[in-house]
Amino acid sequence: MRAGRVKPAAAILAVVFALTLTTALSPCPSFAAEAGGKLYIIDDAGVSSLSGPVFDFLCDYARRLSHEIDLDAAFFLVKNPAASERALSTYADEYYNARANLGPDGFVMVCDYDTERCELVGFGRAQDILTDKAVQGFISAFNAGKNFGDGVLAYLEAAGAFLLGEPLPYSDHGGSPLTLPQAGASDSPEPLLDLQRVHTGGRLPRFIDDEGLLSRSEAAALTARLDGIGGRYRFDTVVAVVHALDHRDARVYAADFYEQNGFGGELDGIILLLATDDRDYAFVTTGYGMYAFTDAGQEYLEKLFLPYLKDDRYFTAFLAFADGVQDFLDRAATRKPYDKGDILLTGEEWNYVRFWAVFIGAFLALAIASAVTSYWRAQLSSVRKAVAAGDYLREGGLELTVREDTFLDSYISQTLREKSGGGDDGGDSSGSSGSFSSSSGSSFSGRSGKY
Repeated sequence: MRAGRVKPAAAILAVVFALTLTTALSPCPSFAAEAGGKLYIIDDAGVSSLSGPVFDFLCDYARRLSHEIDLDAAFFLVKNPAASERALSTYADEYYNARANLGPDGFVMVCDYDTERCELVGFGRAQDILTDKAVQGFISAFNAGKNFGDGVLAYLEAAGAFLLGEPLPYSDHGGSPLTLPQAGASDSPEPLLDLQRVHTGGRLPRFIDDEGLLSRSEAAALTARLDGIGGRYRFDTVVAVVHALDHRDARVYAADFYEQNGFGGELDGIILLLATDDRDYAFVTTGYGMYAFTDAGQEYLEKLFLPYLKDDRYFTAFLAFADGVQDFLDRAATRKPYDKGDILLTGEEWNYVRFWAVFIGAFLALAIASAVTSYWRAQLSSVRKAVAAGDYLREGGLELTVREDTFLDSYISQTLREKSGGGDDGGDSSGSSGSFSSSSGSSFSGRSGKY
């Protein structure tokens, strides 16, 4: 009997101990979500917009999306004072493999709450599937959200749209979209992650706009364009907008900005930098770019975007710069680079040539028509003009007996010729040009001036 009483008690104690141990080892439901042993959403910052039913919904949505695309899609929000000293890709590796228990093929957007940096990291097959344009689309969707919860849902939807052709339904049976709640009024406001400061690949994006010259949609389109050139040609093409220069020359400032913000590395490249305070601009290139962009080529490239900058049509100017860079890289890869003697005409120059071609053509046509009609008119007349004045005089008529020439007056007019190269040219925007060295001693070439 005694033994019989001990067994149920021991069983109860065992169950209680097991439940206690399970509770202690399980992740806090407000910070991580587990589905089949995998953590698709991790929130170490405990933000309000990733709590409660919203968090559970996002975890389920990420799990179903991962199943549909056969890739693990995850989001990690980290909060660590040392995060600014470590690459986010390091956190992605640690969390993805050791903590989240995700598969060998997948991708994760990892964001640091304190430094407001984000990075999308791919693993296995995802590295071959996700293009630069797709990654930028995911980031743009995330940044369009009102808060973290809204942004994570937009990011997962963008991933589904890219990999499935359309976003995954919000439930297995379709249904209406979930309205994600805003952060509570009592909570501290969440940081708004600026698209221009979102890091990709451990460095700044290829378009940086500290002055907000472009809209979000324009910034996303330009970044995708620049990323496409970078991926296709292995050539970093960068556009940066800052408020003002410091004591450095504009070209040196642009070269230092290019190097100090993680561009280049194993890639050669080019950067167009604007300082809006004094309307300075500079574009500089290094490595292979010093071969692809000759001095004459750089002067031509400047003509492509500078007129738009002067009119404050920044988006058009930046796209013209990107298109020109691609054209030059295509030319350098297939034939010799553009140089004196084979530089193309800009659109404005072509219009000038067309105008004069039409004008000269019309003048020649009018002259030929006039000559032909004069000839026809002469064939119809029976009267001929006399060759000499004497032919018009009657024989025995007027006879001059005095012939005299009288000199009346003379004068000389002199005009002082202006010396070539003297005085103000009244609007030449070009400044420094040619080869130079950055602060680190690297070789660059480029042009600068005012717009």
